[in-house]
Amino acid sequence: MLTTKEGGSKKSTISKRLTSFGQKKRLYISGPITNHPNYLADFEAAEERLRSIGFQPINPAKILSMLPDTLSYEQMMYLCYAMIDLSEGIYMLRGWSGSRGAKLELEYAFKHDKPDFYEEYD
Repeated sequence: MLTTKEGGSKKSTISKRLTSFGQKKRLYISGPITNHPNYLADFEAAEERLRSIGFQPINPAKILSMLPDTLSYEQMMYLCYAMIDLSEGIYMLRGWSGSRGAKLELEYAFKHDKPDFYEEYD
């Protein structure tokens, strides 16, 4: 079961909110990448799980892995922000709070009124 945390404390299942949130919504996946050797598998598993309940996941780990490794961290984050802009919400993988990039993505999503969902409540 996937869940969301809104306003700091309220928890409810994503599947229950799916109807009100809408079918086929794009959901950006955010989580730790640096120093996480299995990050591609973790993002892929989340992508499959979200797709199975009706979301259209945006997997930045997969997308960014196809780009040249000459891009700076700031350039990568710029691309991540653009993908968040294309989404209707953000899904935070376990371990996100230890990731500088994931925290920046969540802050960006909050500033743009994107609903937030958390794997750790799964």
